[in-house]
Amino acid sequence: MLRKEARNPDVTWTGSRFGIVYEDISTILPAVRLMTVDEVGELLLDVEISPNATEPQIAWGRDRFGLVWRAGSCQHDCVNFARFDRHGKPLDKPEELEFSGSRAAIAFTGSSVAKEASDSGRSESQDGAFGIAYEGFYAFRATADVRLAIRPREASVAEDVYPIIAGKPGETILVNERNHQCSCWGTMPSIAANVTGFTLCWHEFKDGKQHGAGARYVSLDGAMPIPELTPDPDAGRASRLAWTGSEYVAVNDNVMDGASDLFEVHLRRLDPSGNSHLVAGWGPWREVRFSDLAPGKSSSNTDIVTTG
Repeated sequence: MLRKEARNPDVTWTGSRFGIVYEDISTILPAVRLMTVDEVGELLLDVEISPNATEPQIAWGRDRFGLVWRAGSCQHDCVNFARFDRHGKPLDKPEELEFSGSRAAIAFTGSSVAKEASDSGRSESQDGAFGIAYEGFYAFRATADVRLAIRPREASVAEDVYPIIAGKPGETILVNERNHQCSCWGTMPSIAANVTGFTLCWHEFKDGKQHGAGARYVSLDGAMPIPELTPDPDAGRASRLAWTGSEYVAVNDNVMDGASDLFEVHLRRLDPSGNSHLVAGWGPWREVRFSDLAPGKSSSNTDIVTTG
């Protein structure tokens, strides 16, 4: 037992310890806290990141944490992002992301799992970026877009060093559009990264109905969404993604037999560009249906991780 009166945790591995963010619900208004736990389970630190905040998510970027959370102190719901060192010390002020909303997810591109620098040392590498996917909010709190914010590992990175990921202050990318139109509403985004960019997936709605699980790859070489989208052929909900080192693996909740309240779990493999059809005549990969492998009803709210 690490902490009572806590909910909605998220975890990342630094190479020597776990970083865990969670909602502290011991007070009237929940607060977001960060704790680190060593590899044998000993609690190393537990610090408050933001009062009156919910929905924390965390990623490790070589020598620092990237944290994103939903701040309740705004006039409307908003997503904040900030960087923290391994001791929970803030490295910059929280940034409210453009058209901020909720349900954020975060990933780091580059070598995220690596031994940290010592207390007195510092990593010399300047590479890597955090990608934050979230639902964009507009007037009347309506959400229809999945947005991506790409932020360099170090806030001070100049545009001439990383012109793509530094970009304009506050800039984000609209992801769920086809031919410059948002043909489907997007919600519940997830994100994973390789060394060249990010793949996002989300839950699509069309005409108020479940439409499928869409995906898109955004390259750091231009930071523009690559046109290919890979919606799940079934009426699937949003996926969870993991990068294996050579391809992405996605798990979906899929609607069973047209019943909107019954879901089963599907797994599919995507190439490094987020497509379910690999090049060189290898694809498409067959989707694995877990209801074919195990008796009884399948679950939902899926997640996935790789062993490296």
